[in-house]
Amino acid sequence: MNNKTNLNFVYFVLLLVQILFGVNFVASKIIVQNMEPMAWAFIRFLIAGFFLILFTKLLFNQRPKYSINYFLKINLFAFLGFTLGQVGMLEGLRLTTSINTSIITSTIPIWTLVYLIFKKLEPIGWSKIVGFGIAFIGVLVIRDLSSFTFSNETFLGDLLVLGGAISSGIFIAICRPFLLENNHFYASSWMFLFGALQIGILSLFMGVSFELKSHSIEMGAAMGYSAVAATLLTYFLSNWALTKTHSGSVAIFIYFQPIVAAIVAYFYLGENISWRTFLSSALILTGFFVVAVLSRKKIPAEDQQRDHTS
Repeated sequence: MNNKTNLNFVYFVLLLVQILFGVNFVASKIIVQNMEPMAWAFIRFLIAGFFLILFTKLLFNQRPKYSINYFLKINLFAFLGFTLGQVGMLEGLRLTTSINTSIITSTIPIWTLVYLIFKKLEPIGWSKIVGFGIAFIGVLVIRDLSSFTFSNETFLGDLLVLGGAISSGIFIAICRPFLLENNHFYASSWMFLFGALQIGILSLFMGVSFELKSHSIEMGAAMGYSAVAATLLTYFLSNWALTKTHSGSVAIFIYFQPIVAAIVAYFYLGENISWRTFLSSALILTGFFVVAVLSRKKIPAEDQQRDHTS
């Protein structure tokens, strides 16, 4: 791909990422019935990192110049984007309700936008702010807000999920410059491996069981899909997209996940699609149009020059 990156293709890739994540909704339901979520998070990141590092070594003859600073940054990104995000949400889900979790995690793009505005990392106009707001309202529409509750029983869980959401949002915001300056194949590989190491250590410390309760073909297929399609491909493609367009444009695509999940649940689980789904879809698409089309800008020339991984 040349320097004049086709943003339409980048948007197609980001939409594909949300579809892969949406289908993973079904695969994850199968997996967590037979294995503890944190144990699976460790395994899938380890598998993804192992295969990506092998692929990268075959693809590139020369590895990047490693340094202490390089691995310190990789460790930080892995902690923000993988460990804190995953552990916060998974452990938080144990202590709060699923509806609280889904609504709180929907704030991830908001935290990305807030961080970008605060740090002035990229141009943020009113169109992006309005677009994010419309899309967020669309996500709230598809949720059953009547079941959302703040109470002493759910407070700690809500706090953990919120920490994971903020961490994931900041990861999207700050990772882009590093990926532009370094080979994103190697960077993504090491993020997976460091994330797996961190989650593995936490799992042992917390006494998480690695027992697999089922060895069925369905379970194997779910684990294979989740590890390869919904982990290796999704995180790698998201990191690639961060080298091609702004962090805010990447973050807005997260709002497509509930639409994809609703469609998957309709066809695979037989769940109904209500008027709320259609209204939510309309609002999310409107928000996306405002952010990705009305505020569409060319990729800065200096970013293109630094992008040596295409």
